[in-house]
Amino acid sequence: FSITPGIRYEYIDTEAEGSFTSRVYNGAGGIVYEEDLTETKNNERSFMLAGIGMSYKKSDSLEVYGNISQNYRSISFSDIQILNPNFRIDPNIQDEKGFNVDLGFRGQIKELITYDISGFYLQYKDRIGILNLRDSVLFNVYQYRTNVADSRTLGIESFVQLNIAKLFN
Repeated sequence: FSITPGIRYEYIDTEAEGSFTSRVYNGAGGIVYEEDLTETKNNERSFMLAGIGMSYKKSDSLEVYGNISQNYRSISFSDIQILNPNFRIDPNIQDEKGFNVDLGFRGQIKELITYDISGFYLQYKDRIGILNLRDSVLFNVYQYRTNVADSRTLGIESFVQLNIAKLFN
């Protein structure tokens, strides 16, 4: 039986600095409005992530294991930088946080079959997504990128290998 704890320190510094040109075209393809924009963004954060794994090796041919660990998905540049005027970004958008758990077993059967089968549960809070909203002034529809909901994913991962050479000696 073994227990393997783990801890990880994360330091993330997301920076964007530069300029771009925003253009609005009419139906004939002519430029109606053009503006050069300069932008500087900085989002610095640090935190600890923890996890623990356990394994019980019942025999040389069977091992049962389980793990639990914290997850983190930081905001990416594409999450906060959109040039399309029909998109807007929540200025308070947050990183996604969660955890995952897996439980499985692996081993061999008479040196013919090698296998690893596990089930997992993955959860994130405050997933980043897009809402369709309507402007209160002109009633134009736009897409708003923000933290929209929590998510859960359940699944099974498996691997089975047959040693054909051993099968036929």
